[in-house]
Amino acid sequence: MKKWIVGAATLGTILIVSLFFFQIQTIAPEENEQFQQPLLEAIVQAREDVAAIDGLRDKGIEKWAIRLRINQLTTGDVQSEEDLVAQAKLAYAKRNDLLIVAEEVYDVDMSEIQIHTFINEELEQVDDAFMEPIASAHGMSLEAFMFEWEYDHFAYNYAWREIGSQLEEEFPIQEGETTEEYNERLREEWRSKIEKM
Repeated sequence: MKKWIVGAATLGTILIVSLFFFQIQTIAPEENEQFQQPLLEAIVQAREDVAAIDGLRDKGIEKWAIRLRINQLTTGDVQSEEDLVAQAKLAYAKRNDLLIVAEEVYDVDMSEIQIHTFINEELEQVDDAFMEPIASAHGMSLEAFMFEWEYDHFAYNYAWREIGSQLEEEFPIQEGETTEEYNERLREEWRSKIEKM
């Protein structure tokens, strides 16, 4: 069975910077540090920026606002607080909807036990030396960062692995379709179920 991995493919999107740990780091430690420093600075700044937003009380939306601000800071495309909060609300709702679709439409077991098992499997590929400073910049231990902060990302990747194998049987790859195009077509099929609920 094909393993469906979303993290590396989505690094260029707003779903983002905190997904770096889904890649196995193969660069030299000194290059790693040079790459990582701007990210660590962006994390600290993003957390400060979001903490200063009045009235942002929902922890899920706050988390997405931080993630999105990190992305904005690392790309140089910083937007207003109003736009940031609007995008965070949308991203949070979309993620929740996709996880509900996984459970209710595709019958994926989304229990905490299953997600924790998946996280433990994925952590075997994680470079702790790369991830610990990122967790620390968030003010968390590596364990808290992975099992709490990144829980929804892991849940999404777990759901996609399960759904992807189902969709692959129903929608085979078409002639001339690249793997990236094929995976995007299957993800779009998953997303389309939100409107039908």
